[in-house]
Amino acid sequence: MLVDIIGHIANFIYLVGSSFKEQIYLRASFVLAAIFELYYSFNQNEPLWTIIIWSGGFLFFNTYYLTKFILEKKNLNLSSVEEIIYYKSFSKIDKLNFKRILKLSTIEKVNANVNIINKNEPTKYLYLIVEGLASIRNNNKILTYTRDGSFIGEMSYLTGDLPSATVHSETNMTLLKWDKDKINKIFKNDYDLESKFKTVLSDDLVSKIYKLNNKII
Repeated sequence: MLVDIIGHIANFIYLVGSSFKEQIYLRASFVLAAIFELYYSFNQNEPLWTIIIWSGGFLFFNTYYLTKFILEKKNLNLSSVEEIIYYKSFSKIDKLNFKRILKLSTIEKVNANVNIINKNEPTKYLYLIVEGLASIRNNNKILTYTRDGSFIGEMSYLTGDLPSATVHSETNMTLLKWDKDKINKIFKNDYDLESKFKTVLSDDLVSKIYKLNNKII
């Protein structure tokens, strides 16, 4: 009787755990469910070896990722530059996912008077301004300016359309850049990280539209 109850508990935990969006809770629930399932499978008249083998693999896989997330969480100390980037652009998400997103980026230095993105031309990268000032132009007319803490190319990334304006460096700039193809491959297996990153991008886009409509630089 007790063994049957444990079997039901295992499946209940799988069911509830599947609803978690946070990876650390998702993995922890699956580890616990696999342990219950292994106990259930071993305590039958004859061990259920098919279930035992797959539950063992499931336990190993999720324990690995759970351990990885816990270790990442313990190493959340941010450098002074990372602190600035986090509070300017990523404060709505937790620091663990911020660090994971940051690791996918590279730093690029851009000279003044350079087009970072050209209107109606595909771009391989998504950018974040760490330092510097850029103008957003349409047919050589300056619509507005964007500076530290703002993303460049987020609208075309979110919509999949070509850039609707040219982004031009007004000063020497330091940028973070993400390879769109690379991060999209990672996001296919990590919906939670993708959701958080796109939330940050959407907030930045809404802020830009508001500033543009109200002529705020």
